[in-house]
Amino acid sequence: MALALASVGQMLTVFALSALNVGFPVIEADLEVERTVLAWAVSGYAIATAAFLLASGRVADRVGSKRVFLGGVATFTAGAALSAAAPGVGVLIVGRVLQGLGAAAMIPSSLSITLHEFPADRRSFAVGAWGGVAAIAGALGPPGGAALIELGGWRLVFVASIPLGVLVVAVGARVLRDASIEPVPGRLDMVSGPLAAGAIGLVVAALLQSPTWGWGDVRVIVAIAAAPVLVALLIRRSAVHPTPLLDLGLFGNRRFVVASTTTTVYNAAVAGYWLAAPLFLQTIWGWNVLESGLGIVPTPLIHVLLVGPMGRLADRGHHRALMVSGALVTATGTAGLAMTVTDAPSYWTAVLPFTIVIGVGGAMAWPVFTSAALVEIRPKQFGEANGVNLTMRQLGAALGVAVVIAVIGNQGSSGVDAFRQAWWFATGGLVLVALTVAWTYPRRPPVARSSGG
Repeated sequence: MALALASVGQMLTVFALSALNVGFPVIEADLEVERTVLAWAVSGYAIATAAFLLASGRVADRVGSKRVFLGGVATFTAGAALSAAAPGVGVLIVGRVLQGLGAAAMIPSSLSITLHEFPADRRSFAVGAWGGVAAIAGALGPPGGAALIELGGWRLVFVASIPLGVLVVAVGARVLRDASIEPVPGRLDMVSGPLAAGAIGLVVAALLQSPTWGWGDVRVIVAIAAAPVLVALLIRRSAVHPTPLLDLGLFGNRRFVVASTTTTVYNAAVAGYWLAAPLFLQTIWGWNVLESGLGIVPTPLIHVLLVGPMGRLADRGHHRALMVSGALVTATGTAGLAMTVTDAPSYWTAVLPFTIVIGVGGAMAWPVFTSAALVEIRPKQFGEANGVNLTMRQLGAALGVAVVIAVIGNQGSSGVDAFRQAWWFATGGLVLVALTVAWTYPRRPPVARSSGG
């Protein structure tokens, strides 16, 4: 039951994101807003999620995963309602940020209440099942979101998630149990969350606004310069605070460090693909929303079919091989798109094969990055460690969306070459991931030990 409810919560976040990607051009036209502004509805969600995953993981370890999870679902559902009723892009962005805050509470706690129910040698399978349901939501997101948009407009995408969110809260309140409570004295460091949000937001702002302002603009320069200062303050505060938001001891675990940092780049590439693919099909080939949604279905569908077997391989200690192979397979797919797409629609030869390849690579790598990071983490730190790992993943999503929007520009200004550049960016990042994991992730079998060794 814990796995089922946690998976449904994860499904809510994935469906809302994948469906929004398909509807991006429709919302852009309906609200009459520039693409760089609307991109904050996607990036704002990822930034809020990334910045407060740290806090939610720590809070879940202290007050219980159940409370944090159900509170997150309720907040996410409220954000969906606000987004559905948004009269303009400003309110839509606020609603999406609220959903991001809910997702930040829900994601690490959902996996935490699940992992505590499984023995160590079955946790990769649990992560795979949790991710498999998310993949099903990803598979349903493009065509389901497109169908909802065709049926009742883009607002219906948000309305559809409200009843399911209410149901999860009602059932979870009755059947879930707190998986981990760590009675640590003192107050948590709640300043680090805003520091993290500020650092991520400054980088994303610089990327999104650079096409308009120019890289030499003082605002872009200040944003890029200020971001590492905030990161340094975050690290310094975590080192001296009695109950830090970020436990720096986690970074004494090499597996955790390698898997968590490389998942940032991996997810940037994948998030860029998910946004660019439907945008390309609608703006370059002139497909409607439903056609573009169906066009990218093979990627998550293949993921659904293969994620279980790949999780079992990871349980046998093949984390390193799966991460390297998955990144390279995914890179083959994005490189294929970059090399074959043209102005003339040629879906069966230029798009379909590579959506399948990207799905295979995602099934190999996506759940394994998480299990590879947590394989040597103590159970009582699952919430915190998973929060850090998923923070890195959401950071990648925010950066990936920002880079794609910066490359393809505003409505009407992008052509095939711009999308090719976006997919080459993804390819380069994925190759870098494969090389880094191959060189730095330990070859020896994992052993159970504390995060600090």
